[in-house]
Amino acid sequence: MTTENGHLISPLLSPQRLAMIFGLALMYFLAGRLGLLLAIPPGYATAIFPPAGFALAALLLYGNRIWPGVLLGSFALNLSMAPHFQNVFSHTGLVALSIAIGATMQGLFGAALIRRFVGFPTPLAEEWEIFKFFMLGGPVSCLVNSVIGTSTLMAAGAITADAFAFNWWTWWVGDVIGVFIATPLVFIALAKPRLLWKQRVLSVALPLLLTLAVVITLFVHASSWESQQQHADFRDETKNVATALHSDLQVYLAILASIERHFVASGGEVSRQQFSIFVDEALGRHPGLQALEWLPVIKEVDRAGFELALQNEGFSGFQLLDRNMSSKVIPAIKAAEYVPVAYVEPFKGNESALGYNVASNPVRLDALVRARDTGHAVATGRIKLVQDTSDQFGFLIFLPVYDRIGKLTNAAERAQHIQGYAAAVLRVGDMLGVHAKGLASRDIALRVIDEAAPDASLQVLYQSPNWGEATAQSALGHSSNLEIGGRTWRIEFMPLPHYLVMHRAWQAWATLAGGLLFTGMLGALLLLITGHTGKVQKIVDERTNELRIILDNVVDGIVTIDQSGRVQSFNRAAETIFGYQANEIIGKIFKVLMPEQFHEEYDDYLDNFRKTGTTRISGKVREMVGQRKDGSAFPIDLAVSHSFHHEQPLFICVVRDITERKRIDRMKSEFVSTVSHELRTPLTSISGALGLLAGGALNGNPEQVKQMVDLAHKNSLRLASLINDLLDMDKLVAGKMKLELTEQPLMPLVEQTIEAIHAYGEKYQVNFKLVSREEVEVRVEGSRLIQVLNNFLSNAAKFSPRGGEVEIAVRKAGDAVRVEVTDHGEGVPAAFRERIFQKFSQADSSDTRQKGGTGLGLAISKELMEGMHGVVGFESEEGQGACFYFELPISTGKG
Repeated sequence: MTTENGHLISPLLSPQRLAMIFGLALMYFLAGRLGLLLAIPPGYATAIFPPAGFALAALLLYGNRIWPGVLLGSFALNLSMAPHFQNVFSHTGLVALSIAIGATMQGLFGAALIRRFVGFPTPLAEEWEIFKFFMLGGPVSCLVNSVIGTSTLMAAGAITADAFAFNWWTWWVGDVIGVFIATPLVFIALAKPRLLWKQRVLSVALPLLLTLAVVITLFVHASSWESQQQHADFRDETKNVATALHSDLQVYLAILASIERHFVASGGEVSRQQFSIFVDEALGRHPGLQALEWLPVIKEVDRAGFELALQNEGFSGFQLLDRNMSSKVIPAIKAAEYVPVAYVEPFKGNESALGYNVASNPVRLDALVRARDTGHAVATGRIKLVQDTSDQFGFLIFLPVYDRIGKLTNAAERAQHIQGYAAAVLRVGDMLGVHAKGLASRDIALRVIDEAAPDASLQVLYQSPNWGEATAQSALGHSSNLEIGGRTWRIEFMPLPHYLVMHRAWQAWATLAGGLLFTGMLGALLLLITGHTGKVQKIVDERTNELRIILDNVVDGIVTIDQSGRVQSFNRAAETIFGYQANEIIGKIFKVLMPEQFHEEYDDYLDNFRKTGTTRISGKVREMVGQRKDGSAFPIDLAVSHSFHHEQPLFICVVRDITERKRIDRMKSEFVSTVSHELRTPLTSISGALGLLAGGALNGNPEQVKQMVDLAHKNSLRLASLINDLLDMDKLVAGKMKLELTEQPLMPLVEQTIEAIHAYGEKYQVNFKLVSREEVEVRVEGSRLIQVLNNFLSNAAKFSPRGGEVEIAVRKAGDAVRVEVTDHGEGVPAAFRERIFQKFSQADSSDTRQKGGTGLGLAISKELMEGMHGVVGFESEEGQGACFYFELPISTGKG
């Protein structure tokens, strides 16, 4: 197995790989927690999920081998959202694992698609490349976990079927936008080519992050407004219930008050029948009332009479009753006073309450005492009604009835005059029935809490059957307080999951999703723009580099000048020509490159341009004089053109050093003079000799005739040598001279040349001496080697003092053989040494007249020797003579 991209498993978990895996897991987890802050309730999906982008980017950058980082990060993220996680194999653990596997599969699938159809690494610079990258990495690959994750949550019961479509949609959109935004940001930080991606920090990452911040800010505001609106709508749906409950309770209190007034007005003499008639209408209008009761206060001494009176009314065996700890009915335990149920309407269904001593129950007794002592209606806490066989809770409201009309100022007076209590018996479920059903039909749960209850377990008076489903959605719930009979009830309203689905607000989500989608598209657009800019910049850089190479390698100096006359650029050729480095001259006035006598003319040109906008020298080549850094003046050709750079005029000066051209012109002039002299002199001699012979001036003197003929022959040979030199030079320059190289001994050629030039040496009274020998073979054309050596020897003879000696030495020099010709003349002048092998070069034109020659011999010798794979050179000290030599490879006999 390998660790290359595209392989799932590496055979070795190196520390570096482990670090990348855990680093990716940590980044996935943290980014996921941040993304979930934008989740839209009641689901788990968020409109942006950056980990999807981080996972894709990491798998592309570092290969599929770090896929465990995605699995671990997603698993930890989903576990962190579960409040009751116990172990990996629990229900919650399996859900988290399933979602983590989906996230891993999604990242691997997206990376595979991009590698296959886009290629990676990629600079994301082309339109089609960017489109394919984001389509495959976003909408296509993100289908994987949106389906797996949402299906898992629904199968686990975390979301309902009603919420599946929305959660799938937001999950998919969140992952897609996460890829659109997070992936480019990771690439900018880590991807290659670094130069391109690093340049995108300011042009892509910064606008992307700023836009993201603006979108999230807008989402927070939109979400806050939307939340307020949802809360307001929810309160509007429930406030009528609280108002209706309050109204109902006020009606019940009013009914009790009317009963109290009826008893007071009748002096306490109200019969059972009268009570029934009095309350019948109220009971008919208010079905929430379980019963209305009259509870007289009976002293112990009056108990027997009270029991007998009710027995006489037809209630055979009537007696006062209590309930024991087991809620069984027993005769009332003897007490100072009793508060029994004397009248109860409707009687049917409430028969079991008749005779019950309400004061025997601590909860009821507490309410009775408070009602008696305060003179106000008092409600009990939740109780189990004596006459009720259902599971719902009830409560009682007691209103004291005193035996006289008038103001009682304190508890003692009220206790002294208490006659009994008008009581309303209510079952909370029945009282809330209509309202609870209405709320349930709108998917709203209701709970009533008695905040005055001494124990939390006794606080709940009523709650909807599906209240447990609603508690997870407490953000939207609200409550209102209701004061009843000295107690405070908290009426709580909570939305059920279906309510949230049906009343889901899309504005905040649409704002977030639309803004994030815009951000992602902006990122893609910026990538395209920067990629195009990068390509253009690359082309510009290449062209600039090419131009720079051209400018730095052209032989002409190129100098640019602004309208103030200051140098803006200075190429390498200009550095060579003027002796300045570019950094020395840029920013200085151009006229420092001219002798002072030309400064005024230069200033006139600039002044004229500033005034007229035209230049008299633009487009023309002028011969002028330049000045080097060392102060020396030299001739130049100057061509000036002008252009505009950033709307400012710019002069482009092309400078050519014509010192060499001037020297060549001078050499040509001297050559013409030399050739004229070399031609005219022998022709004059020949013409004169032939004229004497033709005119008979020698009178047939054989000796004189012979001298004239010899003179003519000698000068004709001189002319032939001159013509041959010119022809050889022409062939060499044109590349038409073909050398036929053969292997042959060197020494015979040297000796033959010395022998042939012996007479020439006698002419100059110079002796040729061979001082050393080497018996080697060389691959040459013999006649041309003799021509080169002959030129060296004749020059040595001409420039040697009379009676001098020219030494010829043949020596080995490594794998080559070196032939040296040494004279003892004046040597080669220093100024002439660099151009001694150039055509027409002579130390002094006067030498031409004195020594003869055209200045072509050494140039021809150099070309011939190089054609035979050899080299020529010289060594000289002025006044000490010169040594001219050539070197040839020694032949090995292998052809």
